[in-house]
Amino acid sequence: IDDSLSLDAGTFGARYGLAPGYMTDGNAYFERTATVPAAWNRLIYYSGEISHSGDIARPEQRDADPRRGRLTLNGFFTCRLNAAA
Repeated sequence: IDDSLSLDAGTFGARYGLAPGYMTDGNAYFERTATVPAAWNRLIYYSGEISHSGDIARPEQRDADPRRGRLTLNGFFTCRLNAAA
């Protein structure tokens, strides 16, 4: 993690054998364990303690215009588990 914050992308990629881009599968450091297909008006929530990534299979189709692209909201909420459950 320290290297990801301090090294430039080229040096980091050469050191760890990673190419820049969106993760579309696992690699030597992460295993893909689940995928949730995109769907209209879908809410996905999970513990912030697990590593996660967007599933961007075709980044060339991204578009800043929400009428043609994908509009998302990333929200972060603090809560605690119910100890009585």
